[in-house]
Amino acid sequence: MNEECLYAWEPLLINGEDVYLCYMVYKGTSSSPMRTVVCKLDSGLNLKWKRWYGAASGRYIITGTALTGDGGCLLTGEGNAATSNPSPYVLKITADGYCSMKENSEPPLRPYNCYPNPVEDMLRLEYSPDVTPGQLELYDLQGRLLRTQNSSFETVNMENLPAGTYTLRVLLEDGTSYSDKVVKQ
Repeated sequence: MNEECLYAWEPLLINGEDVYLCYMVYKGTSSSPMRTVVCKLDSGLNLKWKRWYGAASGRYIITGTALTGDGGCLLTGEGNAATSNPSPYVLKITADGYCSMKENSEPPLRPYNCYPNPVEDMLRLEYSPDVTPGQLELYDLQGRLLRTQNSSFETVNMENLPAGTYTLRVLLEDGTSYSDKVVKQ
């Protein structure tokens, strides 16, 4: 398994009692896919929430950070799912960890991360502490439901599936849902 590597850009923003930690993460070499990560900690440095931005492939680089008057933060950067021709992005993140504005059609800010992608056998999921997963659904390219998981939300076994592209739908207990393309090698 590849080591997870972090790269920080102006990593700490202090807003009264809260601290925002902004960084980029990748697994393997520095040419591997890179995602933007934002965390909010309280004054005791306890994690309140964690959000990921960027597709499973490509490179998402932070170029600037700032606090906003409403208790949130603003991130600027560049990237896209393909490593060539990066597009600029602007994320306005509210104090409760949601994206209130984005400048492009890239994947939204997520309260979870799924990796590795592409996957050989076991897809792993990591969730922010402020969300609770309720169900995972795996679909093929024709939209057929292949698998539903109502527990064990940290892994999805893809070992016996043929190589190809799948859609993972993550449903949270608060009713929100997200979809991600997952490539099985």
